[in-house]
Amino acid sequence: MSFSIKKASVFILLPAKAITAISTPNAHIVATSWGSPRVDVFGIAPDKSIWHKYDIGSPGEGEYSERLEGNFSSGLAVTSWTPNRLDIVGRSQTNTYLHKAWTGAAWYPSITEWEDFGGNFSSAPASVSWGPNRLDIFGIDAEIGSVKHKYWNGGSWFPSLDGWEDLGGGPFIGDLTISSWGANRFDVWAAGKEDGELNHLFWDGSAYPGWEKLGGKFKTAPAVAHWDVDKIDIFGLFDGEGGDTKYHSKAYAGGNWYPKDKEWYERGGDFAGQPALVVNKGTNFLYVLGVAVDGGLKLQIWDGASQLPKGDEYWDLGDTQKLYPSSSSGTKEWTEQLDL
Repeated sequence: MSFSIKKASVFILLPAKAITAISTPNAHIVATSWGSPRVDVFGIAPDKSIWHKYDIGSPGEGEYSERLEGNFSSGLAVTSWTPNRLDIVGRSQTNTYLHKAWTGAAWYPSITEWEDFGGNFSSAPASVSWGPNRLDIFGIDAEIGSVKHKYWNGGSWFPSLDGWEDLGGGPFIGDLTISSWGANRFDVWAAGKEDGELNHLFWDGSAYPGWEKLGGKFKTAPAVAHWDVDKIDIFGLFDGEGGDTKYHSKAYAGGNWYPKDKEWYERGGDFAGQPALVVNKGTNFLYVLGVAVDGGLKLQIWDGASQLPKGDEYWDLGDTQKLYPSSSSGTKEWTEQLDL
């Protein structure tokens, strides 16, 4: 098997708090694509507004940027349910969620205005879309720590523009992870505030079966790759008490969790933050990327038959503390992309 790193159109974006070279407070970068070759990247600027950069052609060509006025306190959630559609949700300085949409012709409600979804949240928003005209938004309530939810069904917001459905559970800490493998399905992943365990809730199209505890010890929800109805991979960094900086993983297949009950596999490494997972659709490839405590970008893959490299080893993709190294420095350029 061969594996290479070269310029491509797949961008790997990791939590900025794990990249020690980025010092901007509350730095958080998210990206989405509604189809090749379009890529949209968003981040919170030092003045708390949102910067937006998009590429409509080859990298470095056809790039545009704009400022979206606002006053935000933490990470963003960006979703695209169809070409020429973008939905941005961010947490304001008063802990409400604000929303803006690109309709294909203009920003709604305007380039300077935002819809106010209300609420009182301790977490950054999380969102998912399982198809056109469907958008689900989630957050952790700042007062009671439960998960709040609202959705757009193509005609209106449920339960209302500024109302929220309480999904219970908790109290939770950190941020949520949301996944969906298809229509009428989403999964909510949250870290327990008291015990750090990973909690899981899903909507099966007609009901919520209830929260389940999957063990572990997290300060925020880990990364989840939800391949399809019967295939889930979870990777995360346990709470660092005692100096544990290794990644741990859990998988669901064939109706069972592996390892069983509340156990987790130890995956090695020496990491500073939660990983990013990339699934190559149509194959059985899984890419696990993380920033080590020394600033190095690390990679481990599942090629459909085995883990590479073996054991608890990771490939070194370069130093994230040197964002733009010179060609003579001898340092791998971590900004290059995976050839998927």
